[in-house]
Amino acid sequence: MRILSRDNLPVIDKTQISKKVLADPAEIPVALSASKIPLPPLEILYGSNTGTAQDYATIVTSAAKNLGFTDISLSTLDNWKGFQKAIDGTLKEKTHVIIITATYNGQPPENADNFSKALQKIQASALKTDGVPFDGLSYTVFGCGNKQWRTYQSFPKSIDTAFENIGAKKFFHRGEGNADDDIETDFQKWFNELIAFLSSKFGIEISAPSRLTGTPEPITEGLEVKIIPIDSIDKIVENINGSTNHAVVLESRELQNISESGRSTRHIKFQLHESETYIPGDHLEVFPTNKKELVEQFASRAGLILDSSFEIKHISSTSQIGSRSLARTIVGPCTIRNALTNYADLLGPPSRTVLWALSDILRKDGVHKDLEHKFRLLSNPGSKSEYVEFVAKHRTILDVLRAYPEITQFPLAEFLCGAQVMAPRRYSISSSPNAVGAGVATVTVGIVQDVVPDSENVYPGLCSEYLSLLQPDQKVQASVRPCKDKAFRTPVEPDVPVVMIAAGTGVSPFLGFLQERKSAGFKSKEKGGVSSTVLYFGCRNEDDYIYREEIEQFVSEGTLDAIEVAYSRPKTNMSKKYVQHLLLENASKIWKTLIQEHGKIFICGSASGMAHDVLKTIENISQQLGGIEQHEAKNFVEKLQQEEKIVLDVWG
Repeated sequence: MRILSRDNLPVIDKTQISKKVLADPAEIPVALSASKIPLPPLEILYGSNTGTAQDYATIVTSAAKNLGFTDISLSTLDNWKGFQKAIDGTLKEKTHVIIITATYNGQPPENADNFSKALQKIQASALKTDGVPFDGLSYTVFGCGNKQWRTYQSFPKSIDTAFENIGAKKFFHRGEGNADDDIETDFQKWFNELIAFLSSKFGIEISAPSRLTGTPEPITEGLEVKIIPIDSIDKIVENINGSTNHAVVLESRELQNISESGRSTRHIKFQLHESETYIPGDHLEVFPTNKKELVEQFASRAGLILDSSFEIKHISSTSQIGSRSLARTIVGPCTIRNALTNYADLLGPPSRTVLWALSDILRKDGVHKDLEHKFRLLSNPGSKSEYVEFVAKHRTILDVLRAYPEITQFPLAEFLCGAQVMAPRRYSISSSPNAVGAGVATVTVGIVQDVVPDSENVYPGLCSEYLSLLQPDQKVQASVRPCKDKAFRTPVEPDVPVVMIAAGTGVSPFLGFLQERKSAGFKSKEKGGVSSTVLYFGCRNEDDYIYREEIEQFVSEGTLDAIEVAYSRPKTNMSKKYVQHLLLENASKIWKTLIQEHGKIFICGSASGMAHDVLKTIENISQQLGGIEQHEAKNFVEKLQQEEKIVLDVWG
């Protein structure tokens, strides 16, 4: 790593600044001897919404280069040219394809949607003709997911099956990473086995530097940073993390009586960028910023000068620097103030790469060997229980620095390599442009305040706190993002029955649905129309019943047939209920809507909580009212989802 001074500073065009985001680096092996067998072309593909799969693909690419592979490509699944090559007959013989992809509710990530459609098409054609268009191609798959979701590993599994069906040969077993546990350890295990397999297959002798033994490679290896003189600071433009589109706050109001409920939920109205449009069901993606006080506290403790400026000049192709790091994210000249305000995730848990960077700092210091070894151990994905225990006590990077005064500073280079970039947050849009006006959208934000047991420390949710403090006329980096499940749209036909199920802020998209249905003139049969629309809503008690007036108005005018509310912590003598209990009480209506009237059920909320329980309840209803065998009930409900009769927009 080199830190240099720079004078001849260019003016940066903001429109040309690209995002190069992405996760903790694995230990990259180095070939000690050349392969004894010719190495095949290697195509590494990823599908990723949040960046984890892309980061893992980047790690595999670096490892392959170090092993001696030269014919290597790295791309999104959508940008893969393999289908056309298979059709043209130009697919290189013995090509090895490594696919690393996430999934969302069984659907492909946004940059794998076209790949998925093309794969389905070529598989259907091959099955009809007994063709093997991928004959000669070898592949393996690693899937990123969360076991709390019913559709865990659904998309990676479908790729595995399809590739096999069209003639490809699986050269290495499919791997699975579970984000509900420790996905880094899952990936590290699969990655190590993959590298061992490739080195054995092609006769490559390898050596991997270890973080625990010997002298590990510094995290900054391969990085070149240029310090920009203070007299050139006027030439620097403000770097943008993410979308360059801005929304303007029109209104922000509280939806709850905070003194009674102990919670805060904000209704925020935005004027979108002139290029933005949306459909009810879409999301607003927001890029938050860190508070000024937090930025100043962190800089002071880390020994960083906020007005200092730098530029990432070069990162070597074999560097272990993670692609979710600031070093790989920030493009062009940048001040430390801007890096800490707009890029660095200062409120997230200290990642393993942060601990790796801190161990490097301690190694250079050469005094606190025990602490250096502790952080080196914690940075290794194999130290799962130790790491979980550590981050439970030290919730942020600043917590770590305050707890260990032996670390006197966090130098710029190590910080840029260790710290990760803030991820944008998505919020369901709770409006219809036909009701609130073209170019105007609202979101509903539950304000997160995490109180640590036996501590006075309160940790705010980064984006929710950021949004809660916004005032009218303030600008926000925000862009409309389409709903991940394209079927999460209110039906355009007025006679298709609709059931909406939500808890808490999960009701947000359904406000947009109802506004859309009202603007289209949909009314209940009781009010002279042909529509049937019911909302099942769960909250703790009446203090948490957000949008009550608006919802009851929809009922009174006939846009909504009925609202059924479940209170999980009622203040009166009412029985404790969740939304799934309401479904059981109305089981006959639910079954009739789904099966006899060919209606739709929409679910919005926590994937591992409410949504999971609701789907289990529908399984129960299918058994008791539909005569579906218990062992077939899950498949029956999944088939309803595939047919888009049950559609989810869930998180967590």
